[in-house]
Amino acid sequence: MVFSLILSLLVSSTAYLAELPAPVQHALEDYNFHTNLNYVGDHNPRHHLDLLVPKALPSPTSKTPVILFVHGGGWKMGSKDNEIFKILRFLHKGQYAAASINYRLTNEAPWPAQIHDCKAAVRWIKGHAEEYHLDPDRIIVWGASAGGHLVTTLGTTKPEDGLEGDLGPFPHIPSNVLGVINYFGPCDFRQMRTVGQSMEENMVIDLISDLVGEPLNTASPEKIASISPVTYV
Repeated sequence: MVFSLILSLLVSSTAYLAELPAPVQHALEDYNFHTNLNYVGDHNPRHHLDLLVPKALPSPTSKTPVILFVHGGGWKMGSKDNEIFKILRFLHKGQYAAASINYRLTNEAPWPAQIHDCKAAVRWIKGHAEEYHLDPDRIIVWGASAGGHLVTTLGTTKPEDGLEGDLGPFPHIPSNVLGVINYFGPCDFRQMRTVGQSMEENMVIDLISDLVGEPLNTASPEKIASISPVTYV
């Protein structure tokens, strides 16, 4: 898992763009790029998202499906910046909009702040669907590593699970999504060792402890279950 976390931090947008076919690189010319949109309405840069929307629509009433990317980084580091370009391969026909979000990291707040932020971002996109010609019923969330964990939690939780939060201007809008793409994100922490057998395992345990908000060996089974997406399936 440590290697997955490191990998998600090392992906360079420059290298990624260089690998894209020329038609895909030119596709950016067909999109409006909106940066640093605040999906909560406060002054926290961790509550910003970027949005790519096709300039041309089949009709004035067309609604564009959305691919929303959530970055990795062990819930402790990482940023939305440049991550939206990972979705470029899917945009070359102008059939999708793309979004990439920041969320609060564990050095600012422990769980459930991270999922509260993700859900607020989904609600914001739905709340602004008409303005940007987005389809609120066709949102796919994609994440890598820690982002994979968060998007899977988005896909498995319901309002009665108590993880909605009340952030943002659209608390009444459901945060459900149509589908999830999880790239190597953990889904079940209940069998996680509380003492690692290697330096790498202890690094992972420290990251999860920061997410829980206390050492893993003192956290209750209920608390560990609350961060595990499989709990809500």
